[in-house]
Amino acid sequence: MRAANVSPAVARDGNGHERSQPSTRRLSHLLKEDSMTKNELIAAIAEETGKTKADVSAILTSLGATVAKTLKKGDDVTLGGIGKLSAAKREAREARNPSTGATIKVPAKTVVKFKVTKDLADAVA
Repeated sequence: MRAANVSPAVARDGNGHERSQPSTRRLSHLLKEDSMTKNELIAAIAEETGKTKADVSAILTSLGATVAKTLKKGDDVTLGGIGKLSAAKREAREARNPSTGATIKVPAKTVVKFKVTKDLADAVA
């Protein structure tokens, strides 16, 4: 099923009650057929390394926690052959609400940036 097949029209349920169809925008995340889920990643790594899925899951959970702690301290994390994660401060700014046109204040925050390695970029190209 592709997004073009989703109709925004009103439909009737099994009891004859009208209900609106979900919008294409809300369904877009369900229609991504070519993305890997966390469970699929765990299974692939387990098969590749000969480890159990439980071991791989624990390692990925630990990796996430360690990366978060490291970035919070202000240090970068380099994942060999994949890329580099870093934390960057984004200054407060004014923006416009696209639906109303009203000016809103966006507070300062810290965001995570990712820069892919040349090797990975070349392998995908």
